[in-house]
Amino acid sequence: MAIELATLTYELGVPVAEAVERLAPLASLRGDVHLDDDARDADGALVAATLTWIRAGNRTHKDWDNTTLGTFRLDGSRLVVEVNSARRRRRIEREIAKRLGAAATLVDTTITDLDEALERRRNARSAKAAD
Repeated sequence: MAIELATLTYELGVPVAEAVERLAPLASLRGDVHLDDDARDADGALVAATLTWIRAGNRTHKDWDNTTLGTFRLDGSRLVVEVNSARRRRRIEREIAKRLGAAATLVDTTITDLDEALERRRNARSAKAAD
């Protein structure tokens, strides 16, 4: 699996609570929804949350209980999805289309090549060390 760091940003046409409900099956493992950082408004409505896209087991590490596939950050009318491969990016685009349909409009995709990101980080550290 080729590693790429991908961030997909969607504009939501439904409240955060509804989007979380539709995406929850992707963030559920053994009946538990992996939901964090939830925030509510004064009326108690969910306005922000983070879901962990997860599945049972791990193909590479047989002794691992689960695999984190990505992260969904919902805040107001935004959904930001982070994944670490082109394959997962394509898969989550299909899942979001299936689960949210017209209620989620992709507005930005940012793909960072891991090797390039690591090289930039090394160069920044070298420059800082030289100062």
